[in-house]
Amino acid sequence: MKVFPASALGPSWVSDVRAALPQAPLVPTGGIGPEDVPGWLSAGAVACGIGSALTRGTAAEITARVETLLRSAHG
Repeated sequence: MKVFPASALGPSWVSDVRAALPQAPLVPTGGIGPEDVPGWLSAGAVACGIGSALTRGTAAEITARVETLLRSAHG
């Protein structure tokens, strides 16, 4: 289930909803940056939608952001 705009809610909202509806596959999107992903996943999100925060800049900058994101998501 898409959660938009996630930036207005925060990861604690996901934790609260998942406490009542643990089967709900929540995917926050809207205002999420790569650095925010670990917090959302820890709160119970199954994935995160990241748009311009991930894809702005040069190809090298995008690659670096994606690599950093993948490292942080996989611990």
